[in-house]
Amino acid sequence: MTVTLESLGQEFCWSIEKVAGPMLQAAIQRGLGGVGAGAGLGALGGAGIGTAMGYRRARQEGAGRGQALVQGLGGAGHGALVGAAAGGAGLGVLQAAGAAPGLAGAATRLPGVGAFARSGQRQVHGLTGWTPRGFGSVEGIQQMGAGSADAAKRHAKAFKNIFSGGPKAQAEMAGAAKQLAVTRKAEQMGLTNLPGFAKSLVKHPLNTLRAGAAEQWHGNPKMTAAMVGASGLGVAQELRKKGPDAEGRGGRIAGNLASLATMPLGAMPAMTQMAVGSGLTKAMGKLVPKPVVTSSLGQNPAPPETSPMGSGLASPVERQYSDRASGQIQVGGNS
Repeated sequence: MTVTLESLGQEFCWSIEKVAGPMLQAAIQRGLGGVGAGAGLGALGGAGIGTAMGYRRARQEGAGRGQALVQGLGGAGHGALVGAAAGGAGLGVLQAAGAAPGLAGAATRLPGVGAFARSGQRQVHGLTGWTPRGFGSVEGIQQMGAGSADAAKRHAKAFKNIFSGGPKAQAEMAGAAKQLAVTRKAEQMGLTNLPGFAKSLVKHPLNTLRAGAAEQWHGNPKMTAAMVGASGLGVAQELRKKGPDAEGRGGRIAGNLASLATMPLGAMPAMTQMAVGSGLTKAMGKLVPKPVVTSSLGQNPAPPETSPMGSGLASPVERQYSDRASGQIQVGGNS
């Protein structure tokens, strides 16, 4: 067998691709886990720091304790965003590089604050499909507390009380069983994250929308009813407006309807639903033409300015002149 430099080059490239593929996938898997955990913990820390800084600043400006606390809480949102970005980027890079590979997992097991790390990972799952056990893994979804995890807990609790709670417990058991069934179906279809939802929507559009909406309704019927009612009330109010108040209502109606378009996303984490809903609202608002602003041409012009003081006074100013200034008395003559 003749070995050439060209064949060695090809074999080397193939070996690199074979090794780099699994290595790259492992780095992405670790990195996304770090992004989620770091973002959750960073948001918690950033919110605390933002609140403390806002409170201190308000106290320095002379505000009372109650007012300073309210102003401090106003800075919590900004601090949470900054903290989430910093924490997610920092821990994500560390995990992707292989530094302390178990750090993200350990963060999710911390007493108390571990819930925030898991919450951040659920948001990453909603956007990418990532789970601690691989992309789209049902076991990984439940490990994070997403998908059917809450429905399973509700079902188990209802089952314990069914024999001692009477008709109310039986009704709760029926509701819990229905919620668990529709949630598991949505979970199996991949509707807990955007990539899985898009894939299912292409293959089975009607079944996907039906399964997602069913999960939303049975998972939180009161919230769903409130959302539908608020959207319908907003549309009805816009339709009743007349005259100048009706200008631009097409965009506002589209925004109200856009909130209903997120109902099939009920199996996804809350932040993912909010992000999609905000994007849909903006997109639908842009599709509606903006009202044309009428020009003021053709209206009666303002009266001419006759004040000796220049612009600013548009009403005539009365002037008085002496006889000498009006020319009625000649200079040097008899008065």
